[in-house]
Amino acid sequence: MQSWTAFVALLLLAACHKGDQAQEAAQEASATSAPASPAPSPAVPPAMPSMIAPVDAPSRTAAKVAGLPEEVTRLSERIAHCEHFAGEEPYDDERAVFLRQQIAATCPGNAAELQRLRLKYAANPALTKHLAALEAIEM
Repeated sequence: MQSWTAFVALLLLAACHKGDQAQEAAQEASATSAPASPAPSPAVPPAMPSMIAPVDAPSRTAAKVAGLPEEVTRLSERIAHCEHFAGEEPYDDERAVFLRQQIAATCPGNAAELQRLRLKYAANPALTKHLAALEAIEM
């Protein structure tokens, strides 16, 4: 049993030593290569978008696979965007303006649309369950 333990210990030490040698070789190679010049920083920061970003294709595809009608998918996305922007922190004046624009673009009318869709799809148990999980905040 002792010889087996000693054998395993030697294997571990050998593996650690090889790892140290590889790390030293990598450090030497990076020290001898020319230093990389930093990427130039833009003089003006990029402007904040004035419109909300379109929802990515995978979420639309997933909604279609789930069998959700397009109007239900659109409302679900609007509610998600509304909640996102309503929960953001306006850490400066520019950000506060941006958030107000996004809230104005995504929040109004969601509660009424949700109520309309709940009535329209009341006979569909899967859609009723999906719509029951949604909560629209009015601002």
